[in-house]
Amino acid sequence: MEERIQVATTPGLFSLLGDPQSVEELRRFTASTGIDVPLEPRTRSLARRGINMVERIRQFFSAARVLETFEQALPIGIHQIHCPRTPGASGKLKVLLGNTKSASCSITILGLGGSDAATVTFEAEDSFESEGTCRELVHSFAARWEHCEIAGADARWRQFVRLKEILPNRTQVWVREVPDDACRRLPDAPAEELTFDLRSPGSVPLTRTLRVKESNKWTAGSQFDFPKVGLKLSSEMQFTRNFETTWEYRLPAGAVYVAWRAPDLPVWLWRHEG
Repeated sequence: MEERIQVATTPGLFSLLGDPQSVEELRRFTASTGIDVPLEPRTRSLARRGINMVERIRQFFSAARVLETFEQALPIGIHQIHCPRTPGASGKLKVLLGNTKSASCSITILGLGGSDAATVTFEAEDSFESEGTCRELVHSFAARWEHCEIAGADARWRQFVRLKEILPNRTQVWVREVPDDACRRLPDAPAEELTFDLRSPGSVPLTRTLRVKESNKWTAGSQFDFPKVGLKLSSEMQFTRNFETTWEYRLPAGAVYVAWRAPDLPVWLWRHEG
């Protein structure tokens, strides 16, 4: 199907310099880049302290300079299949259209390197399969970045990358193995738990469909590597989806399988014995 992608932005740190809201964005910049900003206020007056902080943030970041602009894709995992890691086990994910007859998904990427926050909205009507491993389907958006540097309190220049813009007319969709398999760290308090005991004599493979209903919201962290400039960025992302997802599993006989639905993520996780 044709991708319908919209991008909206809200001001981030560099767009808010001189504005009191820049104080709130400062934490996000440090978390994203790892660069500490030495901005201790010089007055005991709470009112003056706030004014001091805003002005010192403006002065500090106004000295930042752009070294180069480059393009690199922004890959974001959208759907996941977590499958029992045993021969013969398989899963198939399918997206069902919501009440609005769409598979709308929105991702808000918060302040990468002090950039404006970008909200990407698109249709995620996908399906894919996996056998004996955990995989995710990735929507990769073309993006333009700025390689920047700024002088710290010690006068040493520190480099960072910030997002300049997302190019919605150039996207790719692909599947990869989940790098940090959540099935190895199951939640202490799952929203739902199902056990399938297929150890008894005469057991046959079982097919079962699991669901996560539409209208889910969750927050996740991610890290992006930029080999061109030798830097990394961390990001906090907010996801909103308006569709139902089903997973059709085939479980081979001879083991006990436990499916867990994570309370804060639209996925089912698995462990098995036997």
